Amino acid sequence: MIPRISGIISVLLVVILIATIGCGYRLVGSGQGLPGNIKQVFIPIFVNKTGEPQIEREITRTVRQEFLTDGRVKIGARNRADAILTGEIHSYVLTPLAFDPQDNVTEYRLNMAILITLRDIKKKKIIFQQTLDTYREYRVSESISSSEAGKQEALQRASKDFALELLDLLTASF
Repeated sequence: MIPRISGIISVLLVVILIATIGCGYRLVGSGQGLPGNIKQVFIPIFVNKTGEPQIEREITRTVRQEFLTDGRVKIGARNRADAILTGEIHSYVLTPLAFDPQDNVTEYRLNMAILITLRDIKKKKIIFQQTLDTYREYRVSESISSSEAGKQEALQRASKDFALELLDLLTASF
């Protein structure tokens, strides 16, 4: 009987030890936010390194809008900002997902990969750098204008998802 109780106590001690040490995971939003010296961020138009024209405008507009809406990070002019947030769109890929009986594509997935860099202007150092991926699916039809509208909406929604993820990473991961 005593060896069995001793075994149970040993297992409980191991569980308590593991629980107190932790496993390295943390809840999103539990970080300290940006470094204290970063009050304003300048966000220039992102660089488009893909063959898809004008997507940098939509992505940059959406990022700026989400930062303004959230309000935790102020957007400032280059000459008054403490940091610069730059983005490079490295990939923009449309992948067919579904086909009709005649082998025409009926649904696409839009995938983008964007390298984000946040630089402290005064300290001249990179605070944050990471490539973020985002995607959205959209349906296509026989109508070219309808299909193009679906593609544009997918870009807008993927841009918003990306902007929200970026905002969360920057305000919660430091």
